[in-house]
Amino acid sequence: MALKAKNFAAVVFDLDGTLIDSGSVVFASFKYALEPFGILCDEVLLEGIRALPALEVFKDLLPPKDAAVAFERLASFATEGASKIPLFPGIKELLATLKTSGVRMSVWTGRPAFGAEQVLRLNGVRDYFEQVVGGCMVAVNKPDPSGLHLTLNKMELKPHQVLVVGDHPHDWEGARAAACTFAGVAWAKKPEHLPPHHFIETQPTPLFKQVGEFTEWLA
Repeated sequence: MALKAKNFAAVVFDLDGTLIDSGSVVFASFKYALEPFGILCDEVLLEGIRALPALEVFKDLLPPKDAAVAFERLASFATEGASKIPLFPGIKELLATLKTSGVRMSVWTGRPAFGAEQVLRLNGVRDYFEQVVGGCMVAVNKPDPSGLHLTLNKMELKPHQVLVVGDHPHDWEGARAAACTFAGVAWAKKPEHLPPHHFIETQPTPLFKQVGEFTEWLA
């Protein structure tokens, strides 16, 4: 493959499922948020609402007052659970490799920025990233590219200078809409009952199933 990190001024990472192994905690947080309202949260429901802006994830499930309560419960659980979310093995070494190579880095995530910042700090990697742009900072969440545009503006970079890395079709679609190059990762465990992951069958850019494989490709 001719594509290498050295071809880019910066790498913009997704967070959940890409840098951090948060699947079980994210699921538990949504389950906790909806529990008082008798709504069963499963992986299919979670997949259906994840593209909504962070403050509107419950807008189609609950009346406005209840949706606000559910979001407060979600935020509180996420804050308390941040210490239980680890980096994927090899991620810290990957970030160190990029920093040594002089490649700039930022995070573009659908979760609120305050929660993303907290997880990164607790894992000792916040200082690797110039910007952390979260879902509450833009009007429309992934796959809309608004958050990515904001990231590029803050970094004062053009799309052709940036490699976007993510694990979900929303990351790919957002990168494509912003005219950025994309690399897919598939080292997070996917629920077996969900439809096949888009990257596996339709994603034309590189797809990596191991962090070490991706690190070697970037070197």
